[in-house]
Amino acid sequence: MVKAKLFGVLRLNSGISTMWVDADRVGGVIKRVAATGLTDEKELKQCIILVDGKRAKMQTRLCDGDEIVFLSPAGGG
Repeated sequence: MVKAKLFGVLRLNSGISTMWVDADRVGGVIKRVAATGLTDEKELKQCIILVDGKRAKMQTRLCDGDEIVFLSPAGGG
């Protein structure tokens, strides 16, 4: 299992701060978090994604105990 953490607007809109997910790749985590119905895959894919503090892609492999962080892109005007 990996620990998924959401930050920024994504966290505010979904109400999720942390959840444990059983997945072997980042893409699998996205599917499982989206399956909660509180956010969608498109929104998660637009985030900056870090695994144990390093940038990650959809196909990045995960190990038990990894921490995956979703940072919503900054907005402004």
